[in-house]
Amino acid sequence: MPTPPPPPPPDQLDSPLAGVRAILFDQFGTLTDWERSVSEQLAAQATLGGQDVDWLGFTRRWRQGYMTRTREIAAGKPGPGNIDGLHLEILDTLLETAEYETLSRAWSPERRRELCQVWHRLDAWPDTKPGLDALRALEPPVLLGTLSNGTLRLLIDIARHNSLPLDAHFSGDLLGSYKPNPLMYNRACELFGFDEQARERGEVALCASHIDDLRAAAQQGLRTIYIRRATEDVGIPHGGDAVRTRRDGGEVDVLIREIGEVAQWVR
Repeated sequence: MPTPPPPPPPDQLDSPLAGVRAILFDQFGTLTDWERSVSEQLAAQATLGGQDVDWLGFTRRWRQGYMTRTREIAAGKPGPGNIDGLHLEILDTLLETAEYETLSRAWSPERRRELCQVWHRLDAWPDTKPGLDALRALEPPVLLGTLSNGTLRLLIDIARHNSLPLDAHFSGDLLGSYKPNPLMYNRACELFGFDEQARERGEVALCASHIDDLRAAAQQGLRTIYIRRATEDVGIPHGGDAVRTRRDGGEVDVLIREIGEVAQWVR
């Protein structure tokens, strides 16, 4: 039986991103490699206090606390509305465990606040800047922004650290909540100049490496772009390799492995 021909390239298809005029990007994990960035900074900067620390494991636990708490606060539970404050809260809780008793004694409150700044210096994935540059070159222009639970200052710091060509940043402290609260998606679109009717026409898309983030965005009318990242959706049965496009019976509009692939779909 002859081998079937390969599928046509995106520009020969009816693109699921046709008509998109703005793309919002999740930050942690989608544009940046938080796992390597934070663990390496901690290993280089942190005062060990005589304790041998698995910094990668420490970073993963810190991040898991962030994922848990932001979802709780988005659902209405009390908590800091500023990610720097939330990162400090989670760090303090982590240091209360017996495993990190030596670190707890060694790190003063001032030192802990300083260490939370490692999240402001995340390195971008290698494909991020070239991919954003390709999108920035499109005609007609497509607006590019971040939509993140991070603070506005954190998003600016990361963009400048990596020279990312972004037009705007929509942050948790600016919008007054955390994802997946619908307010985050709707208000970001409105501030970018896209009202409810524009969302219904499919003019705004969200690119993220978290399927639950994209599910929430789709409920507000955004197109969805899933990018597989090795550090993200780990242990999420419906994430990672399980994600499929609508054309393949799944739930996202486009599935990519590098940011630059988005430029092939937007026209």
